[in-house]
Amino acid sequence: MEAPDRLLAQWLAAVAPTGTAVAAGPIAPAVAFDEDEAAAVAAAVARRRDEFLTGRALARRALAELGCPPTAIPVGEGRMPIWPDPYVGSISHCDGLCVAHVARRRDLVGIGVDVERARALSPDLIANISCPEEWARLAGGQTPEIDAGTLCFSAKEAVYKAYFPAARAFLGFSDVFLEVDWAREAFAASLAANDKPGVAGRRRIEGRFARIGGYVATAVWIAR
Repeated sequence: MEAPDRLLAQWLAAVAPTGTAVAAGPIAPAVAFDEDEAAAVAAAVARRRDEFLTGRALARRALAELGCPPTAIPVGEGRMPIWPDPYVGSISHCDGLCVAHVARRRDLVGIGVDVERARALSPDLIANISCPEEWARLAGGQTPEIDAGTLCFSAKEAVYKAYFPAARAFLGFSDVFLEVDWAREAFAASLAANDKPGVAGRRRIEGRFARIGGYVATAVWIAR
């Protein structure tokens, strides 16, 4: 069976808009690019440091495909990566797997990717990430391969990663209403709170999802 990082990279390359780039790989010990990246994880445990540095290394690999020279990717507001101009991107890691997905700002306003372990969530957590109406719709269509709770959590994480850098506004789980097309492996996330600004004239963000080995992966792209 092919490694999950290769399957994840292949899936993203197939479903993402033209002009994006992806790099995925296992979490491994890595060297910080500069003092800022080293300082960001100086007090972190080894596992967290490896996750952070692997993510940055993969991000530089993906950026290089778009013509970006090697550069540091510092930590910004909300712990989000600060991407070099003129690029946007997203990084995710989970249980040994890491991925970076990037694009040029001229093509996308925002990009978000998330990877989670494929497992059932507890009822308490489900209640925290979805409203009753939303959950009733999601649970009614879930498949044996993908738990609706895990998909809900991951999709909203991916939406937030794309939304926050563009809108500069925080989103809670209840601020987003998720609708899933299980047959197409696609979803749409609508802003449920009127006080949350839209992005690029949109209040509805569409994305894709897939089961990748023992993981669930989600991704969204906000076009200009």
